[in-house]
Amino acid sequence: KQPIHGFIHYNTVLMNKVCLTKSHADEIAQYNVLIHTIGPGRMATERAFAIDSIKANKLGISSEEVAAQSKNAIPLARYGTPEEFAKVVTFFVSDACTYMTGSSVLVDGGMVRAI
Repeated sequence: KQPIHGFIHYNTVLMNKVCLTKSHADEIAQYNVLIHTIGPGRMATERAFAIDSIKANKLGISSEEVAAQSKNAIPLARYGTPEEFAKVVTFFVSDACTYMTGSSVLVDGGMVRAI
């Protein structure tokens, strides 16, 4: 929904995944199969910390400064946790989610401004 600067290949793959999900939702709904895309924002994971470190090295600042800048761009002002992401995934695989398909949900603390 909002490309990440400097990640052209990643952005391309993600948009293809969202389009593929929507197309499959139409085709497999007749079999009562549900499909969704769940997009993580900045999660407190080793990958996010590694990206912060790479950016810090390029800018000549500390990883903590990069993380602070990233957090300032997130309305909730923090990285999400893998557990918070898992809670959303749990909803989509639960009996509470029986009349939704083809959705694309962001778990990003409000970071993406797209509607």
